[in-house]
Amino acid sequence: MNYNHNALIEKYWAGESSLEEEQIIRDYLASDKVSSEHQDLIQLFSLFQQQSHVTLTKDIDRRLFINEENDHQETKVRRLWPRMAAVAASVAILMLVTFSYIQKTETATVQYAEVENAEEALEITMEALAYLGHNYDKGTSSIKHLKQLEKTNVFSFN
Repeated sequence: MNYNHNALIEKYWAGESSLEEEQIIRDYLASDKVSSEHQDLIQLFSLFQQQSHVTLTKDIDRRLFINEENDHQETKVRRLWPRMAAVAASVAILMLVTFSYIQKTETATVQYAEVENAEEALEITMEALAYLGHNYDKGTSSIKHLKQLEKTNVFSFN
């Protein structure tokens, strides 16, 4: 019989061929009359023919089931709360540092005013010197013991 092999192969690739038409294609590709444009299909259909004889063993389901159980055992469970706690702690630290920085910059700003009254200027100056003296005393209180060390000649270089 003379068939249009191109049309049958097109139907086969489209998935619209019948079993009889597929058998006609297999017979055509097994014969010596294959055109040059269909030479690459010979190996493909011979592979299909070889693989059609492969059978699965009866224990394939059991082996697949064992592999599936092993896959479930190897799965690691990762908790979300430690990561969320770390993020929350990081945000809290960032907010604390930012708040501390803002407080320091606000207290470090210099305020000044021009005063025309001499008595008021003297009063402001005295307050500023008292503040400076108080802070100076706090800073030097930790090094007062050095005067005693000077008396013991620990630092003499003679």
